[in-house]
Amino acid sequence: MSDGTMNTEVPISSDGVVYHINARSADIADNILLVGDPGRVPFVASMFDKGSVRFEGMNREIRTMTGTYQGLPVTAMSTGMGTDNVEIVMTEIHILKEFNVGTKKWSTTPPQVNVIRCGTCGCPQADVDVGSLAITFGGIGLDNTGKYYQDSLLRGLPNDATLKELRDSINKTELKEVQPYLNLAHPTVSGTLNSLAQQRKRKAVLGFTASAPGFYASQGRRVGRLSAIRYDVPAALQKVRGGGKRVVNIEMECSALCHLGHMLGYRCGAVCVVLANRAAKGTLLAESDKRQSMVDCVGLALDTFIKAEQKKGGQNERCQAERDDSPPEVISQPTKLGSLFASTRRKATTPSTGDRQKKAKKQQPQQDSANASDVAPLQLTLSSNCAAAGANVHAALESAQVKLFRNQEPFGLSLMALRAKAQGAGALPEVTLVFVDKAKKSLLAPIPFFVQKVC
Repeated sequence: MSDGTMNTEVPISSDGVVYHINARSADIADNILLVGDPGRVPFVASMFDKGSVRFEGMNREIRTMTGTYQGLPVTAMSTGMGTDNVEIVMTEIHILKEFNVGTKKWSTTPPQVNVIRCGTCGCPQADVDVGSLAITFGGIGLDNTGKYYQDSLLRGLPNDATLKELRDSINKTELKEVQPYLNLAHPTVSGTLNSLAQQRKRKAVLGFTASAPGFYASQGRRVGRLSAIRYDVPAALQKVRGGGKRVVNIEMECSALCHLGHMLGYRCGAVCVVLANRAAKGTLLAESDKRQSMVDCVGLALDTFIKAEQKKGGQNERCQAERDDSPPEVISQPTKLGSLFASTRRKATTPSTGDRQKKAKKQQPQQDSANASDVAPLQLTLSSNCAAAGANVHAALESAQVKLFRNQEPFGLSLMALRAKAQGAGALPEVTLVFVDKAKKSLLAPIPFFVQKVC
């Protein structure tokens, strides 16, 4: 929970909790899978590595679960419906990733953040079967969220030849009056999603996504006494082309995601299950087929994160873990900020098959049944400029330098994340440290410590 102190322009509290997402920086991975429905977040998390979920949060329609997929840290987060909600979520991800709450300064080196939306949609093209996956090459904003940002933030995107052709094509339809804003998904995301779909022989179409500000009139639906609508949106979108690509789906979020992602330099894109074919009236995906289609959709996005990580060439220390590598059981005790101690022992791993069984057996420690006292304790030292941080415990932790030793020797782990949360009025925080085992390239379970004394 936040301590209540917050700036109205950059709404993050002094203890690092951002307003709507209601989470701290360490709670959110650099690979973020967005869904609209909060109820779909546990569905996504069910595809994470077993037992890997380390953070869960819920505020309004924004539900968050962070764990790992094939060892890679991933956050599943719901936005609710609409581009306005996507703007809130993307802006607060930007705050969490790039604003230092201790120094009140923005990072000068933006991080590599990958954001993929998985959702459902309609399709305006008669030849696209329901159940297909619509992969976003670019966005057409029929809403107005993106219009509040200056084109200078788009880094030359308005001059893109494909988007110029797309604009000219739109201007030949009745949607010229709407004057949509246009953008492109990140090519690494759209390209990888499309490539994986082809490799898996999964029926998919790559093209433009039109994002509407509503579900009914703005998507061309005529309902009862509200049938007097201004535009036949699906019919207009059927005619639109750009760079040899057509409009493959209509939904309510993607335009803002791609627009803000391009401004921030984040790698953003989307893949959606086609539930309805708007050209073939009444064609809907059967309920029995929806779950498997969404499994395929989410699996494609998660594996795209893995491919994106591999393209970094190993520069990121958030290494992939072996799925069958059991996390250590952590036995903690109250400690000081200055010298933190914990005794750890590793649980026995469950043998797997083939080469992974041999690997698991080779990596299994010889002292599985040993007591914690039989293992040399880990000593952690946190050095922080307490004078600069003043009385703010969280600011002290934010700037802390962490070192880990066993038997006075440096230990082969590196800090991946540090998170502190208040324990109540007047109480000192609990500190959670997440480490990467450099030798085995695996994540360790978060290790909690309780601060007794500051400075």
